[in-house]
Parts: sequence; C-alpha cells; structure tokens
Amino acid sequence: MPRRLSLPILLAALVLLPHCSLPIGGGHSDVDNFQLVGSESRIWFVGIKNNAVAVPGVFLELAGMIDVTGHRGWIEVRIAALSTGDAERDQNIATHLFAAEDHPVARFAIKDTRGADALPPPGGSVEIEVTGLLTLSGVETPLSVPARLTRQTLGRVRVQTLSPVVLTKEQLQLEKAFQVLQAVCGHDALSGAVPIQFDLVFEADR
Repeated sequence: MPRRLSLPILLAALVLLPHCSLPIGGGHSDVDNFQLVGSESRIWFVGIKNNAVAVPGVFLELAGMIDVTGHRGWIEVRIAALSTGDAERDQNIATHLFAAEDHPVARFAIKDTRGADALPPPGGSVEIEVTGLLTLSGVETPLSVPARLTRQTLGRVRVQTLSPVVLTKEQLQLEKAFQVLQAVCGHDALSGAVPIQFDLVFEADR
C-alpha cells in the first residue's frame, strides 16, 4: 500500500517547489538544455552611412540552445534573413558584406557563462558574462558579452545584452568587404563600427 503524505508536508512541497533553482554549473538539474524560441528572439544592429544616417536592422531567423549545466551553447542567424526595411539594401549587405552565398550562417559558439552559480528563481535576474567564438563570413572572432539572464518561469529564460556590443570591420576582418559595399551602394562614407544588441528567449527542452 503506497504511503500517504500528510497535509503539512504537501503544503510545504507546494510552497518550496517554485523557488528551486537550476544550477548553471555543477550539481544535478531536472532541466539541462534550453532551446531558443526563434519567434520571440531578435538580434539588432545599427549601421551609419554618410556620417549622419542611422540604418537599423534585425536578424529575423535565429536558432540555438544553451546547456545550463555545461555552461555551453550556440546561437545561429541566417544572413539572408537580415532586414533593414529595404530589400535591395538587404541583398547588398548579405551579398557584398557578409558573402552569404558562401557563408549563409553566422554562429556564436558559447564557451562559458560567468556571473552566477545557479539560475535565479522564477521572476529573478542575474548579470552574466557570455564568452565565446563568433564565426562570421568564415572568420572566427572571440567575443565577451555582458548580459542579463532573467528566469521568466521555471522552464523559460530570457537573455538580453546589458549594453550594445560594438563590432568593427577590423575586428571581423571585413575591411575590403566594407569598401565594396560602400562602392556598390554609392555612399560617401560607411561606418566600420556597428553596435549589436540581442534579446533571446529560451524554453526548457524536456
């Protein structure tokens, strides 16, 4: 005959359960992997042309996952899915700057997440440092990104940049590609420093 739990024990379990946290590093977790929710996630960038005009853009097609136990993960964007509100400009950026035909996907491989030993309880947030390797147009670039991780529910987390991350054409080895894009678009000048921000939502993969 199965043993019955007393009412006080049941009530205590119900009170404590929502506040259990999942370890980011070490220890046992009932959920290890969180999959990116592409429909709710975005990566934004802003380019400056002719020293005065800001051109905001967004990557619309994302995929990825994070392993909270192993401090690992990855994010991918499909280059051809970038959008600045102008189809011809989008095509020029994808083709002449990012060489999307040869390198259709950009990937950020997360090597470590520092700043918290455990996920916060639902509704809580922690600041973390996400380090990894960005592969863009065939070039690998180490990156370290300050971010805020928010535990929206027991099985749902949100990761956002604390401030824009500025990537330069020299850092990405895109100097010649910038020159080509500037000539194709007929701009007098094209900024070689582009701020990036992201807002990523993940759900537990059970």
